[in-house]
Amino acid sequence: MEKTWLVFLFEYEMFSIPFVVWNVLWSQNWLYGSLTIGIVALMARLQLNLAINWQGFQLNHSWIPPSQFEWRAHFRRNGWGIYSLYLLTIVIGVWHWAGFIGLGVVTISLAGCYNHCESLLILKLEHSSARRFLKEKILTQYLLFGKFVAPIVFWYIFRFPEHWLAYLILLFFYFLNFVVLILNKYKSYIPNESVTSGNVYVGMILLGMLLPYFFPISIVLFVVFYPKAIKNLQTYFYA
Repeated sequence: MEKTWLVFLFEYEMFSIPFVVWNVLWSQNWLYGSLTIGIVALMARLQLNLAINWQGFQLNHSWIPPSQFEWRAHFRRNGWGIYSLYLLTIVIGVWHWAGFIGLGVVTISLAGCYNHCESLLILKLEHSSARRFLKEKILTQYLLFGKFVAPIVFWYIFRFPEHWLAYLILLFFYFLNFVVLILNKYKSYIPNESVTSGNVYVGMILLGMLLPYFFPISIVLFVVFYPKAIKNLQTYFYA
């Protein structure tokens, strides 16, 4: 147990790679890169103590509508970690515009919202076709995601307006990654079962964030997953 914080350190430092590589190798900002590594190491070292101290303090996540059961369940389990990444992304924006890459990490942290399938009753409760269900599902989740990340986007536009085009391009791929996470769930949908393929595609998306020339992988996954999700859902709507 004494070495557990080293596991957290490894995981968090992996998440910090985009910031460190961008600033140390490209911008030659060694101070910023070192500060990022230091903050992440401190978060890892305090992880166990914070988990103990926060057991009696619950977040109600009132900004999440009651109908969004996936988000509420995920934030009940992992809310503190997600909010920590969210806050870290905002804080980094004080120094450098490349901290916007942190929004991609926040997006990946939401993958857990879609690793368990709801019951068939919930699936067919208000929808009569697979295509209509998937369209409305993506739209409602898309709007909620936009609401969640809007403060980060506006903060970076306010701090570094000259990089608005880079933000727009990155935001497009982050939104697309988010939709891919939803499609991955429904292409493998089995009522009340866990989605086992999620970790593989999350890894592929994360690779796309670390290596810019892998960005198009999200487009490929969307094109492949969407018809598969429709076809899989149709077997339940027309059963």
